[in-house]
This record gives sequence, C-alpha cells and structure tokens, in this order.
Amino acid sequence: MRDYSAFISEYQGRAAPGDGSGDGALGGGGVYPASVNRVGDGLVFMVDEGDRDGLVSTVREAGFLGEQRGGYVLAPLNHHSADTLRRLFPFTRPAPVLSRPQSCGVGDRLGIAGDGHLRVFARCDVAPVLAQQSIRELTLTGRTFDDVIDAATFAVFRAGYQKGFGADGDHLKTFEHIQSALDAGCTMITLDCSEHIHAGG
Repeated sequence: MRDYSAFISEYQGRAAPGDGSGDGALGGGGVYPASVNRVGDGLVFMVDEGDRDGLVSTVREAGFLGEQRGGYVLAPLNHHSADTLRRLFPFTRPAPVLSRPQSCGVGDRLGIAGDGHLRVFARCDVAPVLAQQSIRELTLTGRTFDDVIDAATFAVFRAGYQKGFGADGDHLKTFEHIQSALDAGCTMITLDCSEHIHAGG
C-alpha cells in the first residue's frame, strides 16, 4: 500500500501540470505524472497500486468514492469514478471527431490497449475513435458500452491526452442498441443494414 502524501506536498508547489503530451509512464511513488491535474487548490491523478490502478483526489467535493487516506481519497477505476472524471475534465469525455480532417477507429476489444493507442495518436494529427464496439463484440467479451467508454476515459486521463477522442456504437441493427450506445455517450453510430439489403432477382 503506497502513501502519496509526500508526492502531493511536493507537487502542490509546482507550476501547472502536464500539457497532455506525456506517454503515461510512471513517476516516483507509482504516480502517472501525465495524469496529474489541478482542481481548484487540489489534485486528481492516477496511480499504480501494484495489482491495480486507482485515482487519488485531494479534493473532497470532487465526488470520488473510495478509501480515505489522511488528506486524500484513493478511488477504484469503476463506472462512478469514470463519470466523476468526465464531469471534472471535459477531455475525458467522448467528443464528435468526424469534422476533423483525419480520424481512425481502433476498437480496444478488451479495454487494455488504450495506452498503446494513445502513444501513437499523441504523435500524429489523427483523431482517435478509442471506444468502438459492436453488439456482437460486447456479447463475446461480456462488456457493455459503459465499460468500453470508461476504459477509454481512464486511458486518456492516465496518458494526459487532451486532443479529444470519439466513441462509436458499431454495426448496430436495432433501435434498442442505438439508444443503448447513445445513452452511454457514443458520439457516433455505424448502422448495419445488411438484414434489409436483398439481392436482386
């Protein structure tokens, strides 16, 4: 179990945090330095706890729920924490990207490839669609649209990536699936009309 009090004390005296160009590498004490962001007079950042990542917040009113450790809370990476990040930091929310000159969907199937994807996108002028899943893929992996978008939110926060990312509900066939994707925060949908296209004859 790590103690982040020393890091917090040291960092409070520094200038503004990273500009979103970091690669998510670990700093001292298990802190992802590119994730450090100020909220008022406090800090929110991501840490490596050894067996899992977590979020540290020194801002009581931020709304994170987790383990109280002195002057900060250590919150797990769950849906509530992802929602809280999206409320506090707009760059962690999916955004429309189709008006950008170039975009690329990468579809992180298991929610573990976002860090690698972002290292590439940080070095090129292409808008990433980090969250891109079909209902078939969600069924096969036992995930939901919320899970997919939460994983993207945590990835961009960890890496300090602030250029914006999209979320695509892919290969959708029913109104129910479309609504589910939109409710979760998808900024675009890809319709699969194959069942309504018939060969001529």
